[in-house]
Amino acid sequence: MKQYFFLSGIPRAGTTLLGSLLNQNKTIDLTSNTLLCDILLGMHNLKDSEIFKNFPDEKSLDNIYNNILNNYFMDWKADNIIIRGPWGTPGNLFLLKKIIKKPKHIILYRPIEECLASFIKTVKPKDKVAFIKNILNEKGILGHSLISIKNIVDKEKDYIVIYYDDLVSKTEKQIKKIYDFLDLPYQKVRLKNIDVFKSNNIKYNDTVLAADLHKIRTKDIKKNTLQVKKLLDKDTINQCRKMEIF
Repeated sequence: MKQYFFLSGIPRAGTTLLGSLLNQNKTIDLTSNTLLCDILLGMHNLKDSEIFKNFPDEKSLDNIYNNILNNYFMDWKADNIIIRGPWGTPGNLFLLKKIIKKPKHIILYRPIEECLASFIKTVKPKDKVAFIKNILNEKGILGHSLISIKNIVDKEKDYIVIYYDDLVSKTEKQIKKIYDFLDLPYQKVRLKNIDVFKSNNIKYNDTVLAADLHKIRTKDIKKNTLQVKKLLDKDTINQCRKMEIF
């Protein structure tokens, strides 16, 4: 029987690296950013439809809803699936509650100014001001992930925090920390000649994005150094620091 765990990380905080390391173990599969949150929301919203209200067969719809994880991951070979997404937002925690009684959350965290600077360095947006405003608002990729993480912490859910700096400097210790939290037997991780990230034997296709956002060092593990003060102005750095959770 498969077990399901949940990863709520800040983008550019090392999720792709973490997945490449954990997925060396054939019994574990850390997914890409999932569509499951949207699928669950879509199914939940069906109960507001005229068709459902006209014939409210709630039990049959719930049969699909409650088994959605098992159906979605039916053909995946790993027994332990770590599902990446903004699972901690109030709406997503509500949607998850029916399926998993006591979900375990892994939070992957990096200072917000570093994550934002990494986006700027990689994407090289033409309109930096607009890009920053969009990415930090509550519907933006960074702002939304912070809402998710903060809610997990505020609601005192079952979670651990893995910091980016520790992941790249004390890698094996952090991987062991995750194994212990998930109650899984530790399998030694390879720290050099790392495989490109794959989940369910599928690789990212970043040609559809504005930049190659999932490229990692495969030779060894080193911190991606950033000249934050050259990439971000003082006001933006201060804004990021006010948004910090930890």
